[in-house]
Amino acid sequence: MEWVKYSNKYFHQTTYDDSKSGIRVEVAEGGNINIIEEGFSLRVKTRSERDVPKHRNYAIEHHPDQPHDFPHIQFKFITEEIGTIRIRIDLADSEEYDRAVKGFIYKIKTALDELEEHKEGITGEILVLDLVNQLSSESKFLSCKMAEGIAKYSLDFEDKKLRQEGINNLKSNHLLLEFMGRPVINSIETAFKNHQKEKEQK
Repeated sequence: MEWVKYSNKYFHQTTYDDSKSGIRVEVAEGGNINIIEEGFSLRVKTRSERDVPKHRNYAIEHHPDQPHDFPHIQFKFITEEIGTIRIRIDLADSEEYDRAVKGFIYKIKTALDELEEHKEGITGEILVLDLVNQLSSESKFLSCKMAEGIAKYSLDFEDKKLRQEGINNLKSNHLLLEFMGRPVINSIETAFKNHQKEKEQK
């Protein structure tokens, strides 16, 4: 059976730009689900310029030609002093990657839901909700993979940007709490503290 891109199946549109509400959303997908051979990426950027500007990037990807050549979830909250966090996840095969990508798409619904206060109906304009709402079990699968990844591997914090202030912002950011879950957030905080101790001991 021919593989259909996730962005074609689960998204009504991959570029949404509404100057009246000050919202822009971009979805970019590259590569192939055969992650072992080719790599893959699905990235979502949201920009909200109303009230306090919020620029957020989300990604699930695996690029064998990069230094971080493993499947991972990546968050970059540019305007909220959280910086970039990369969580390595173990995926045994294309079937597990498929579940993880679908879980990521379900979680993106949370990110879009937050924009509803500025543009009612935006979630349904971007996502095919009849399909996305069926992916809750895949979302739980991805949450488990993130928690396992944090416990097993060191996190990539991009030291120059993430500080204790960033961790505090992370813990109080209700969107990330919904996206990742409290256990994952707590694991990130613990990993950050261990990372800081290791730096001090060097």
